[in-house]
Amino acid sequence: MNNSSSLFWPLLIIAVGMGYLLHNLGFVAVTPWQILHTYWPALIILHGLRKIADFSRPKGHHPRDGGELVTAVLLVLFGAYLLAPRIGLPVIPISWNVVWPIIIILIGISLLFDKERVVKIQVNGDHRDGAAPRAASSLVGEIRRGSTSWVLDDTFIRHGIGSVTLDLTQAIIPEREVIIDISGLLGESVIYLPPDLPVKADCQIKAGDITVLDQSDSGIQRRISYISPGYHEAVRRLDIRVRWKAGDIKIRRIG
Repeated sequence: MNNSSSLFWPLLIIAVGMGYLLHNLGFVAVTPWQILHTYWPALIILHGLRKIADFSRPKGHHPRDGGELVTAVLLVLFGAYLLAPRIGLPVIPISWNVVWPIIIILIGISLLFDKERVVKIQVNGDHRDGAAPRAASSLVGEIRRGSTSWVLDDTFIRHGIGSVTLDLTQAIIPEREVIIDISGLLGESVIYLPPDLPVKADCQIKAGDITVLDQSDSGIQRRISYISPGYHEAVRRLDIRVRWKAGDIKIRRIG
């Protein structure tokens, strides 16, 4: 364990304990948990700054990994973008369709500085006309389905970085329970539902925002579960499972 890591966690634990002590004694009005729930992107910034500090320290005869520096800078920028609106600073909304190509560019830049690393990118999955793919996997990019009539089937998507958009308002839904299972590292999932389709949803994210119909939450280790009244008795019903490491999950009903 390096010096920064050995100091960071003990100091963080001490700060949390001091915060609760001051709150319990009536000196401060908020708890450390309330602060964390609101300003959790600051942890991403701190982690990035710690990696930058580690990079700046001499490593003897070992070459520096430029990819680590690019990753650290990306973490700081990402955390700052998430933190800004929480402290009252204006930000320009950026679509994930813009974010994931930028991330690809940064990965490429990091590879220029790290000659020993090899990254393999493989995309599997075939979008056939008139039917949703049963399984699709992609490291980076955009997966989109909808806007025209199509047949919905059980769908399993494994994504790395990017966005997944499923528009079910035009979908032909079979008379049974249909499963949609999406998981990824960094990105956005958006699912549009028709007006009267019963749905069961279980959405989890390590860091980011979740919106499921009229429920929303944001922060670290967030989870929202929802089930429509009469779901199990419905002829047509949809079981949605979404899991992201970081990003944004939205499930909205149209109409």
